[in-house]
Amino acid sequence: MSKKTEKQVLKFNDVCYFEGYFYFSSNQFNGLFRWKKGDKKPEFLCMFEKELTLQDNMHSHILVHDRKLYFIPFNGSKISVYDVDKKQMNYIEITAHIEQKAKVANAFIIDDKMYLVPTDNIDDFRIVDLKDYSITPWESVIEEVKKLEITYYCDIFESILLNDKILISVFETGTIIEYGIYDDKVNVINYENFKFGSLSSVDNKCYATTLDGKICVLSEDEKISVELDTEEKIRYFFKLCEDKEYIYALPCFGEDIYIKDKKENKWADIKNEMPKECKPDYLGEPMFWGTVESESGVMLFPKSFNRILDVNGKNVLAYEVMLDENMNGAKESIKSCFKKADTCRREIIQEKYYLDLSDFLSIVKE
Repeated sequence: MSKKTEKQVLKFNDVCYFEGYFYFSSNQFNGLFRWKKGDKKPEFLCMFEKELTLQDNMHSHILVHDRKLYFIPFNGSKISVYDVDKKQMNYIEITAHIEQKAKVANAFIIDDKMYLVPTDNIDDFRIVDLKDYSITPWESVIEEVKKLEITYYCDIFESILLNDKILISVFETGTIIEYGIYDDKVNVINYENFKFGSLSSVDNKCYATTLDGKICVLSEDEKISVELDTEEKIRYFFKLCEDKEYIYALPCFGEDIYIKDKKENKWADIKNEMPKECKPDYLGEPMFWGTVESESGVMLFPKSFNRILDVNGKNVLAYEVMLDENMNGAKESIKSCFKKADTCRREIIQEKYYLDLSDFLSIVKE
């Protein structure tokens, strides 16, 4: 492109690490990429041909199983399966089994089964058999969740895999649904006076964050202890992740990233340790979504931020990964980010928010 703008910095939802590369789908438009740490530009692999070309936030998570990458749909309509060896994409059709347009909040692969946790529609808990891609209702969980008489619908199900259990929290309540993978038993636990925002599995424990800025640990004997209380400085932490020495708490809103030294058992805010060139694009959504443990610490991939961060305690390195329309195959994908709009009976080009119209014109002029 003719000029370098912050709009051309690639943004991510989830990321997975496989054999030296970070794989991801853009959360801005339809495209599968891979990137090696230190490179300025990623490698464009392909488009998700059975998805809309203009779809943003297409996937919520990426899972690795049997040398295949499973892209779990959020605004997308299918589970996309990328075979790393064959460099081929296949699709699992789920819309016939899901009432709303996909909207899968999280997914877990255990043995040859994939468990789908929806964002909010109770009837959309599903199990996918990866041997034949058949899909069946997750009946034991659906039955118990319906008993809760949930009335609040807005990304309400947070979930983690911990040991041999899947734990599911109901947003803005103190309710945890505990599913035993191998016995198919469901246990519902209620923590009074707590309103959970998110769940994370770190340090082999279940961490829950609350909507008044607390970080709590849920024990196996159904007790809860508060590890950090920001006294509502943070509305709630979107996600916790870890490396060998530290636990990192990422905010849903705002710039404050907290870390916990596992040896000293102390939390600290590292907002002031960020490189000066690092800044959020928009504080109304999480700065980071995808996280991967690296050799040095943990990699944080931006959802609404302008850099990838490589964090080890208070040591922070920043990488800028730029979108380049000259990448093999990417040009058509970028062109597809613009569509014709009928205004006063004349067709004009309508630009997307992350690319300038002048950039588009410089591409099509070639």
